[in-house]
Amino acid sequence: MSVPLTPRRTLSELLATLEAEGSLGDVPPGQNWVATDADGTLWSADVAELAWSLALRERLFRPEAVEPVAEVLRGAGGTPCGDPHEDAVEIWRLFLAGQVEDGPILRVMATCFAGLEVEEARAFGDRVFREHLAPKVYAETVPLFRAFAERGLPLVVVSGSPKFLVEAGVRGLGLEAEVRGVTLAEVEGKLSAEVVPPLTWNQGKIEAISPIVGSGGPLIALGDSQGDRELLLAARHKILVHPRRTLTAIAESEAARGGWVLFKPERTADGEPVGESELDAWG
Repeated sequence: MSVPLTPRRTLSELLATLEAEGSLGDVPPGQNWVATDADGTLWSADVAELAWSLALRERLFRPEAVEPVAEVLRGAGGTPCGDPHEDAVEIWRLFLAGQVEDGPILRVMATCFAGLEVEEARAFGDRVFREHLAPKVYAETVPLFRAFAERGLPLVVVSGSPKFLVEAGVRGLGLEAEVRGVTLAEVEGKLSAEVVPPLTWNQGKIEAISPIVGSGGPLIALGDSQGDRELLLAARHKILVHPRRTLTAIAESEAARGGWVLFKPERTADGEPVGESELDAWG
């Protein structure tokens, strides 16, 4: 039976709900991890999309990106032109038309940065956060995870976006956390086009964090999309943050079993109101 979830809209409401469920009480070390998605969950935007758009506008892709970008376009039935920027634009058009699946788009949004020096990538990630992502952070994000930290709950952030971009976001928030994301192998101080498994989406998120949180899964998980389903189901307490339609339907179908909380922060850190998810292309 489907059970509609009542949204919590403020930090105090959310923490009171978790306290009532006993999730913030004494928990043995090793069983007390908080695992969260990033895009749509910590902030209302997708950091990979922001970085992709900026790189396209400024034509930042390197020669090392030509083949990995072309490979994804060919896989979607397109014909590469040899310019990774033009090919990337066509890939995005096909993705929005439903002709590129999640796995390939997640890979290419990382491998397009092949050829960047590691420190260059770090600086680019910091720039994306500073100029584009910071205004999209939910007002409750930092206070919420600091409240968890004060209760002795360590944090791991696991995202389908490139790891170096998510690390920059977490660094910009001033949070102490383990970070897992789509990771490119480093060769001679540069990012290569080799994606280091697992791909951090769906079950890959569990594979990525299991060495950190253990086989029992996290105590609390937060997510917003279908790609977070396995992460949420692995947790004792499941927090949906402005969820997409598909994930809301899943949660409401299982809500009678307990453990599900709907959190809808109303404003970003700069005071802008938060509307419905702008990320429904991701499911």
